[in-house]
Amino acid sequence: MLYGACLHAAPLAVTMRVVRVPGGPRMAVWYPEAHSPDGHAGERFPLVLFSHGLDGCGTQSVFFTESLAGAGYVVAAPDHRDASCSVEGRRIPRVHLPRLSFANPRAWKDTTYADRREDLENALDWILRSEDFEPMIDASRIGAAGHSLGGYAVLGLAGARESWKDPRIRAAVVFAPYVKPYLIQARLASVGVPVMYQGAQFDLSMTPSLRGSHGAFALSNAPKYYLELRRATHFEWTNGICWGYRQIADCVANRTNARLIVEYAVAFFDRYLKQRTEALEALDGRGLRSSRRAASAD
Repeated sequence: MLYGACLHAAPLAVTMRVVRVPGGPRMAVWYPEAHSPDGHAGERFPLVLFSHGLDGCGTQSVFFTESLAGAGYVVAAPDHRDASCSVEGRRIPRVHLPRLSFANPRAWKDTTYADRREDLENALDWILRSEDFEPMIDASRIGAAGHSLGGYAVLGLAGARESWKDPRIRAAVVFAPYVKPYLIQARLASVGVPVMYQGAQFDLSMTPSLRGSHGAFALSNAPKYYLELRRATHFEWTNGICWGYRQIADCVANRTNARLIVEYAVAFFDRYLKQRTEALEALDGRGLRSSRRAASAD
């Protein structure tokens, strides 16, 4: 299994814990076992926040979150209030319609899904103060990743929403994100951190907004990257991609798109959170077997 610039490095063993952020959401945290939360000093790892999609939950993309931790990251994924599953493994029998229609992006404002911003900010503030987790985190190296509505939230934290911007976020990976409000309001130029967009060939809802001269990728600042997955839908980034596999490592090794999702995201974070400049060899396609298209600017 390849991990960005460390193309021959074995993944680290990973532990996952479920915690309750005081006054905030329940959250899954994955971390390398090279540093256990027992108060002993050890290596400090970059932290990546993960924001799930509408009706998802913090454990909706375990193949990604666990693999990222195995590459040397602490990953924190809260359940948002619109979750229909739970990091505790419970199913919540409800389906949420978006609070404002995805077809009416002009109506989306700073207040739209502001609770997601609050969840992510509360999670970040808490984990950086936690006696268990603070010793393993390098607070100067924080990134964020999100799927669909989670991508909307992550881009907001990265600067697309002025009132949401958190300067602690140094890099962002967004999977089929909802970007139309930011396109209409010309907000993507306000994102001042490196960003990677991932889209899917058969995702007809979100991916079209990423492409072309008027799409999110073209209108974003460099450094920026775009990967589009072949024969994939909007839900390629969820646990369904690993259906039939008992082990995540087997899924990532055998499902091409799962491997590409992980490898490109890890290479990106390795470059911009770990400052491994050699990771660019993977990001421009030379170090990885490419999907339908991959583009970059640096």
